[in-house]
This record gives sequence, structure tokens and C-alpha cells, in this order.
Amino acid sequence: AKGGEAVANHDSVATMQGGENIIATAINSFGRIDILVNNAGILRDRMIFNMSEEEWDGVIDTHLKGCFTTTRAASPYMRQQKSGRIICISSDSARGNSGQVNYAAAKMGIIGLSNSLTLELSKFNVRSNVIALSDSTHMTGSAPVSTDTQAEAAHEARWTATPPESPAILATLLASDLAEGVNGQIIGARGNEVYLFSHLRPLRFLHHKGGWTPEILCRSLSRLEPLFTPVVGSETWMPWDPD
Repeated sequence: AKGGEAVANHDSVATMQGGENIIATAINSFGRIDILVNNAGILRDRMIFNMSEEEWDGVIDTHLKGCFTTTRAASPYMRQQKSGRIICISSDSARGNSGQVNYAAAKMGIIGLSNSLTLELSKFNVRSNVIALSDSTHMTGSAPVSTDTQAEAAHEARWTATPPESPAILATLLASDLAEGVNGQIIGARGNEVYLFSHLRPLRFLHHKGGWTPEILCRSLSRLEPLFTPVVGSETWMPWDPD
């Protein structure tokens, strides 16, 4: 509508051949590849004691392996041309979410993948960043909700305030030269909100000369307990409604 050009490819990112074909379509159509947005995803929500191998593999293959297959195919071109922008789509649920062990594992794996891409590709002027979404899409809209009418209405109002188009502005910025200094970061997006996530870092070290025994280690754990972090949902640390 605004003068852009697009081509379609119907291969699956869940296979190496599919990832190669997708990138080849871009190269054959436009002559080069400058920006890669790894955004493919599905949901197969189930509690761990009910989840099948197929439900686990399907989510891991689409989200995590899908990031690998396309990036593996695109990275030689970006390396050769000494420029490129990779944006990997993760989620607030990477921190853990009940009924989504497959999805959370895949989305946390994407963060580790992107961090490694930053370390490997920065010297070739290729940046990699993560967008952690908390927006409603057709995919997340399929997740189970309460059968209570009021709860469903509140859920609908909450997610209506976070249209899936909103993160596109962040992705556009990260793909541009305006974000030249942004590399290896995890940036959240929810409606009109943008927020930066911390990276996984050690908080405190313990050392015992001569090595540990289970008993000595048990007594020493009290020094770590003040820094223990509870596992909670995003509604705990971001309880306000999106605007």
C-alpha cells in the first residue's frame, strides 16, 4: 500500500531446507538480505503431565529451530557484505508460564541464541537483538482463558489495548541505522510501553577453600537466600493495564 515490494514463501522454518529456501527466495528476489526477523511461531499449550512429544517438538522446532535455520542460511550473506540486522522474537513467557513449558523453553532458548549471534557476528557489523512481546495475536488469542464471563471480558479488554501492530515500530527501529548502538539487547514491547530486560548474570559467589561437601554447602546457602528470586508471572511485576 505504501510502495513496498514483497514475495511469499510457503516453506517451513522447522527444517534446514525450509530455512534455506526462505532465504534463497529473498536473495533471488532482491539480490541481498539486510534484515532478518525471526517471527514464526505456534502454540501447543498443555500442562507438563499432559504434553505429548509432538506438542513439545512442534513448538521447539518452529520457534527455536526456526530461528536457527533461517539465521544459518542468512548469516553467510551478511558476513560477506559486512552488514546485517537480526531480530529474534521472544516473549515475556520466556521467564516461565504455567501450561507453556514448550513455549517458555523455546523463547528462552531464542534469547541465548541471539546473545551468541551478537558475540559471533558483531565483528562483521551484524547486530542481533531480541524483542520480547506481551501483545495479543491470533496465536496468543488461542490460549485458554477463564470460562467466567467477567474474567473473559477483562482479558479481552487487556489485550485489545495491546494491538500486535505496536511492536512493529520497535522492530523497524532496530532494523535501521538509527539503532546502530543497540546490539545484544532484550527489549520488551506491550502496547505503548517499551521496557528493557536484564541479562542473566551471577548475583553472588561463594568459595570454600578445599572444596564443598553437601553439609557445608547447605550451611552456606543461607548467604544466597536473600537474593533468591521467586518465579512469578508477568502480571506480578507489571500489574497495571497496558495503555
